[in-house]
Amino acid sequence: MVDTVSAGPPDEVGLPSLLWTRKALAELIRGRFGVPLSPATIDRYLGRWELLGRTGPPWQPGDCAPGTFLVAWTHPRSPSGSGHLNALVAVNSRGVLLFLAGEHPFTAAHLTEFHRRVRVQLGRDVRLLVRAWPAAHSALLAQWHL
Repeated sequence: MVDTVSAGPPDEVGLPSLLWTRKALAELIRGRFGVPLSPATIDRYLGRWELLGRTGPPWQPGDCAPGTFLVAWTHPRSPSGSGHLNALVAVNSRGVLLFLAGEHPFTAAHLTEFHRRVRVQLGRDVRLLVRAWPAAHSALLAQWHL
């Protein structure tokens, strides 16, 4: 599953979503294996894959205002053990989770596309606040118009 998620967004594997969500991941698993999973089980998988960070999410419920998503750049474990992947993870005060993952570090174009996909998927403009970001890639933030 991690290989599929890190290969591209869900719309590229035929799912009706522009970003990975708990629901999109559950649909992928149900479609591939015929196994329905609850959101709590999906969260356990996301934790095991370190999608939300190695020590858990860098935020707490209620850390952001309504209409705002907190964004983190995390490094999930690669299933092959060859290192870590890169993920952009956004969450709001209600626990809505949106993410994209890939093998290579993100570029300014990836960040812009992520923000566009968030807006289109939600059907409205949203404010993104960076909560956790790798220092080595901090210069990208100046290029990302949130």
